[in-house]
Amino acid sequence: MDRDLSGSDLKVVRYRIVFTKRDLEYMFKQGEELVPYPAVAAAWAGRKTDAVVQGLATGEIKPPQKWIDNDYPGGGGSAIPEEDAERYLVCSFEVVDRIERQDAEYERDKVKYLRRISNNFG
Repeated sequence: MDRDLSGSDLKVVRYRIVFTKRDLEYMFKQGEELVPYPAVAAAWAGRKTDAVVQGLATGEIKPPQKWIDNDYPGGGGSAIPEEDAERYLVCSFEVVDRIERQDAEYERDKVKYLRRISNNFG
């Protein structure tokens, strides 16, 4: 499984955010994302899990019914306890594709815009 987010290529990343505390397990979010910049895997995954923590705290993300039924602190629209977020909230991900980045065409674009300016004033 490829988890290397370094490099300047475009990386298609499939991810899942999972809460793993026994009897309260839940998968919050899953998806795919294009990562067009070099990234440190742990930092990238941390941003994904932090978004879930923040979403639960603000009510943007609804807690699972299982949490509400078990009176778990994060189930009533409040934040997950910090120690639980650090220990049980996991971002599982893999790079599913790598695409070579195209060369920039800055010089060509610059000439095009300069010609447009020149035509407007000439």
